[in-house]
Amino acid sequence: MRVFGARRELGREAGQAAVETALVMPLFVFILLGSLQLMLMHQARFLTKYAAYKAVRAGSIHNGNIDKMRNAALAVLLPMAGDVGSDRVYNVMDPDRYARGWNALKGNQYSGTRIVEIAVCEKPSNVWWDDPKLMGSDLYTTKLAIQVTFNYKLVIPFANGVLWWMVYGHEHPGLLEVLRTGRVPRASISPRQPSAKVVQLVGMATNQQYVLPIRAGWTMRMFSQYTSNDSDGRCFTPWNGR
Repeated sequence: MRVFGARRELGREAGQAAVETALVMPLFVFILLGSLQLMLMHQARFLTKYAAYKAVRAGSIHNGNIDKMRNAALAVLLPMAGDVGSDRVYNVMDPDRYARGWNALKGNQYSGTRIVEIAVCEKPSNVWWDDPKLMGSDLYTTKLAIQVTFNYKLVIPFANGVLWWMVYGHEHPGLLEVLRTGRVPRASISPRQPSAKVVQLVGMATNQQYVLPIRAGWTMRMFSQYTSNDSDGRCFTPWNGR
């Protein structure tokens, strides 16, 4: 009887351990993978800031040319960019691998959205950039201010979807139910009538392609005459519907 009772007790403990593991394991996995994804997002944010500097510098010496600024930003962000339809991120640890990655992404497109977008926040006035009369309070009229948007693809499985919907749901609480139901409530997809860009990103997320805009700005004095009128839209925050 004692042996039978001991076996039954061991069976109960094993069952309890299995239930506790089933309850705790998803949370543990999310904390582990989420921490890794947040670390990569933090790295992407720093690179985006540096990309904004490189982009505005290219614009300052190339008459505000938007293509030159995009290429300068993309060259910095290439280590964090990749194919949006897969988990591939290009290895750029040597010149040959960097060249292959650049040739693959120099079109600045993946899955219908740009990798890098440049918005001109403040254009220089229509004055000669090195006019000595501007060496005073009017010096700001020769400065170029831009905002770089890096459409960063979240690459860590499981954590990518949870984090993406948490960011989006922060501005749209009605959509937080996707974390519980695993599906998008189509009827409430636009509680604040977001822009076409946000709707596009939501559509990509429903196909498990999680792209999060990371933005940074920089201002620099022009070292050439500003002649461009191009811009990838205006400066704004990711989810405010503008």
